[in-house]
Amino acid sequence: MVRRTPIARDEIDETINAQKEKETVIEKLKESFLDCTEDLFEELFSKEIEPEHVTVLGSYGPLKEDYRDKLQDEVKALKQGMEEKNEIRLKKATAFEKAIHTAEKESEDEAFTMVRQFRSLKKQVLATLDQAENVSSKAEMMLSELTIQLTSLENHLMANEVQLQESIEEAISDFESKVSEIVKAMLEKGDLFFRRLEDYEKNFYQSLTEGATGELDSFVQNQENALTDIDANKAKFLGNREEMHQQCTNFNEAHMSMIQNKEDHMTNSMNTWMKTFVGQHTERQYHRNRQRIMDIKKVIEECREDISAAGEAAEYEDEHEGGQDHYR
Repeated sequence: MVRRTPIARDEIDETINAQKEKETVIEKLKESFLDCTEDLFEELFSKEIEPEHVTVLGSYGPLKEDYRDKLQDEVKALKQGMEEKNEIRLKKATAFEKAIHTAEKESEDEAFTMVRQFRSLKKQVLATLDQAENVSSKAEMMLSELTIQLTSLENHLMANEVQLQESIEEAISDFESKVSEIVKAMLEKGDLFFRRLEDYEKNFYQSLTEGATGELDSFVQNQENALTDIDANKAKFLGNREEMHQQCTNFNEAHMSMIQNKEDHMTNSMNTWMKTFVGQHTERQYHRNRQRIMDIKKVIEECREDISAAGEAAEYEDEHEGGQDHYR
């Protein structure tokens, strides 16, 4: 029976902590649409993509390290440029949402104040009707005035909401216009990065195939001696020229495909954020506006019913003058 070596608890903790730290880094990079750059070199030269054939070439190691150095410099420059623009984008988004919240609160506070004032007036008028004698002579005039005030309240509330909605729509349009320019600048920086990366890849592929050709020619010319000096595995790869060139081509195609996918991911992330952010606020305002209008109509209808009930009670008292029952 084979005994398994127990994994130390601290090793498990280190692995979990390392994974959490990695996830934190990725999330931070996502804020600037740079998550596709993390471990990019490692992905380009992973064992799943890197053909074993090219690893036997003497020129491959230096070419790979040169690629790493250039890619690191480009990623560093990209991050610096993107993070500067992204900081502006995030500040504008935060300021926009704060402004929207402030505008909504001010509008709602104003509406609540107007409703509270009317309800206070309504309460006073209805209380006056309850206490007045010979109320029929004054009731109709007082209730009519109250109804006029209620109509005025409704008009003010509706106008208040329309003004708020127009203001918010203008703010959304202005925000979209300004932030679109920022996102456009970020897209241009991303485009420049990937175009330079494609140039590096083309030069890498050209140098790799030239190096492979030279080593293949040298191997053929010195085949008898080379077989004694080169290990069997290396000889196997250098002995098949067509296969070596095909693997170099496959390597290049895999790189170009990955570069394109990374670029698509970055571009889609930016465009999706822009569309989603604006879309969510537009939809939210649509539902908020509908709810506000429904709330306004509900308040007005409740007040109208109270006034109507008071009018009916006044009529009843007028018809049964001297009666003691009051219906409101």
